[in-house]
Amino acid sequence: MSMSAAIEVKGWCPGVLRPMQSGDGLIVRVRPHAGAVALDEARALADLARRLGNGHIDLTRRANLQLRGLREAGLDELQAELGRLGLVDADAETEAVRNVMLAPLADVVSDAHAIAVSLEKALAGDRRLRDLPTKFGLLIDDGGAVSIAGERVDICLRAVAGQVAVGLDTPAGTRWLGACAPGAAADVAVRAMH
Repeated sequence: MSMSAAIEVKGWCPGVLRPMQSGDGLIVRVRPHAGAVALDEARALADLARRLGNGHIDLTRRANLQLRGLREAGLDELQAELGRLGLVDADAETEAVRNVMLAPLADVVSDAHAIAVSLEKALAGDRRLRDLPTKFGLLIDDGGAVSIAGERVDICLRAVAGQVAVGLDTPAGTRWLGACAPGAAADVAVRAMH
């Protein structure tokens, strides 16, 4: 196997629109919008995992929900139901690049939530960002009780004293570059991605 083939395979993550074959069937990863799943969505995911897969839902390191053991025959039904719930992107390329993690207890009306929504819109709408690696990740930490700022991602945005600190991943860990106003954080992250 060539080195480039190994890198290509290693960098690929399954999605709803691009499932991956494994030993127990297909794997799909659902990427919740702005890190949140409503109660009716969670119930529907549990039902789909039970009816169409092996019944398990895993939480991945990048805060995706992974369903395993899916059968090829049930894939159309799964995609249609997740589409009805708004849990599927317009295409596989958008799905692959929309890797935004949000602190789990961030309030829906918080700056962190608004930043996550803005970043997801930019990732879905800016064709230039489709060239990012599929494992390229963004993190928004609201500075609250459950911090995820220590997780390794390519760009980290963390609320600190009314500002948003901006960090980039380096071999030595996150390198904090400075801070900006919350309203500018998504634009700063998009400029860094470009």
